[in-house]
Amino acid sequence: MYPYCEIYGAEIAHSARREENLLEYVMVYVERLGDRGLDTLTYKLPDCTLEKREGFPDTEVQKFTEFVKKNLLAIWEYSEKGGAANA
Repeated sequence: MYPYCEIYGAEIAHSARREENLLEYVMVYVERLGDRGLDTLTYKLPDCTLEKREGFPDTEVQKFTEFVKKNLLAIWEYSEKGGAANA
């Protein structure tokens, strides 16, 4: 997992590029400490599918979904290079 940035009080990280059934994908993880433990969102790129949601209200999910969509190309590129620190 590679760190990407911190925004809206949450850490954003992503996986290396993976392959399943001949299709490449990247997982994006959004995490923060919430009132009841760890709040988590997990997206699968390139479709930006929300795979997991724990603790985030709808308004924040929408905010993070837009952020992930706007950063999709950069995250996709960094996933191949071992994260932003190696790009």
